Amino acid sequence: METVMSKFGSYQIFNNIIPGYVLYLFLKILLPEDQFGYIEQKIVGNSIIFELCFLYFIGLLCSRIGALIIEPICKYCKIVSYSDMKQYIKAEGLNSKIESLLNMCHMYRSLSSVFMILIFITFILSIAGLLDHSVCYFIFFIILFILFIISYKIQSNYISERVECVLQNEK
Repeated sequence: METVMSKFGSYQIFNNIIPGYVLYLFLKILLPEDQFGYIEQKIVGNSIIFELCFLYFIGLLCSRIGALIIEPICKYCKIVSYSDMKQYIKAEGLNSKIESLLNMCHMYRSLSSVFMILIFITFILSIAGLLDHSVCYFIFFIILFILFIISYKIQSNYISERVECVLQNEK
């Protein structure tokens, strides 16, 4: 197990495994136990390595949804803005902390997509009549979605400011 975990870098853990695990846990709460237990038994089974790969895959989907849907929407609505790529690369070479800040920014974006997915699933389950207290879940997931969008915005702005500051200090 240690060798498997050593193959995952911090980016994969923060942006794929953690969001995958968060989505997995909330789905376990939302879906009826008989349905989720069946899915869990058939897909995940008893293998820890298989479960880790499954969580990684779920998280990878969330990460891609974040990159392909949430990020463009946030850019279009001017919620986030990024530094010029050439400036970013230059600043990253001068300040190694920028990379870890970007990893956190991507994790916030991935977690935003997790809660967007959960809002959608809650909506579907409430329409189908399979979810009690759906309004409470909606409010909870919307609050968490907004929280992580704001975190994504703040982190993105901080990275842009840091890039600008590093480049100004270099001159």
